[in-house]
Amino acid sequence: MFALLKGFIVSIILVTWASSVFAHDPQAGDSGVLHVLLGLKHFLGFVLIGGIAGLCIVACKNKAFVYGAVLPISLFASHSHVSLTNFSGAAFSLGFFCAGILITYVVASIIEAPVRGLASRWLKP
Repeated sequence: MFALLKGFIVSIILVTWASSVFAHDPQAGDSGVLHVLLGLKHFLGFVLIGGIAGLCIVACKNKAFVYGAVLPISLFASHSHVSLTNFSGAAFSLGFFCAGILITYVVASIIEAPVRGLASRWLKP
């Protein structure tokens, strides 16, 4: 239990450190998907979140809970860029959100398989 708590605290610190990139405005007419994919800091931030999610899936053994916990993080990141009062802002936010979720879920799936194999070998009775 202490290891899970320590992992949770380290995850919060890493995500907080990586989220400092969200304090900027996108270019006018920019695509949310391209903003994530071409912005190295955003891309690496979602890769980091996906890596942490993959580790948590192995530790918690509940994909739905971990994936559900990732949704608000991506939603907050997408809404912190633009105003949602006009169509272009809402379209940017939706593209940013979808790209972030896609990157996070793909990385979590990639990380989960080898970590699950290592954990099963280490935890054999």
